[in-house]
Amino acid sequence: MLISEFAKAAELPIDTVRFYIAKGLLKPERSLKGGSNPYQIFKPDDVTAARMIRLQQTLGY
Repeated sequence: MLISEFAKAAELPIDTVRFYIAKGLLKPERSLKGGSNPYQIFKPDDVTAARMIRLQQTLGY
């Protein structure tokens, strides 16, 4: 799924998803499509990871 679909599934703003990617917390696959800015492709497991990150934040980690 693309970043907008992923953000909806993970119930996060797109900016938060981009922040997690920049910090290395999420590592989506890169597609050959998109020219100089390849698409970032997320898997269902990434949704679980994003939810775990958010949960850990609420617990103070």
